[in-house]
Amino acid sequence: MKAILLLLAGILWQTANYAQQIKNEDLVYDDNILTVQLYRTGDKLSNPVIRLGSTDRLKLSFDDMSSETYLFRYTFVHCD
Repeated sequence: MKAILLLLAGILWQTANYAQQIKNEDLVYDDNILTVQLYRTGDKLSNPVIRLGSTDRLKLSFDDMSSETYLFRYTFVHCD
């Protein structure tokens, strides 16, 4: 029982430690990514805000200055 509790505590500590490394702010984690833009589709000068339930969509674009080909991932965080 103690071994299971220690294992769970270790897993939770590692997860919490990793979560502290990622900042929830406007930040690019790769030096090869430039000119990140997030805006309402059709209006590059708009703020990245849409009404819930509307048909509006957001568009994310950026410049990858690397000569390699990559599969990119991103996350949107819904804030009230």
